[in-house]
Amino acid sequence: MNFRLSGTNARHTYLDYSEVVNGKNFDYAGNRMAGAPNWIANAEVFYKPRFVPGARLGLEYQRIGRYYTSTDNTKTYAGYSLLNLRLGYRLPQASLRGLEVWTNVINLTNELYASVVTANQYGTTYQAAAPRTYTLGLGYTFAAKAK
Repeated sequence: MNFRLSGTNARHTYLDYSEVVNGKNFDYAGNRMAGAPNWIANAEVFYKPRFVPGARLGLEYQRIGRYYTSTDNTKTYAGYSLLNLRLGYRLPQASLRGLEVWTNVINLTNELYASVVTANQYGTTYQAAAPRTYTLGLGYTFAAKAK
């Protein structure tokens, strides 16, 4: 069993930024940047069973943290968390060496979330993300090493 973890914790702040709206100047220096979450994280645990050579099974967790959606820092989006399932199989037969098939189930729990959220003086816009999605792939490595 293997485990991978990656992420970032960042603070994006306007140093010198202002906007003119309806003839009035708004200074946002010191505010957090809209659309920039503090936390972005990704973790995956995957297993390659010895009793099925070439197979792999992985469960991935993705987290996008809370962020401001408006330049004036009055509106926020809570972010989202997703689970993805990844299955793959590299064919071990000599005649098929280098061939791999895989399938992924993205948004395994079928969460309703927005991939991007923005706000302005007219309201908030949510760009809906995909519901549970299935992908199937086929790949071939031309330089596959013989075992």
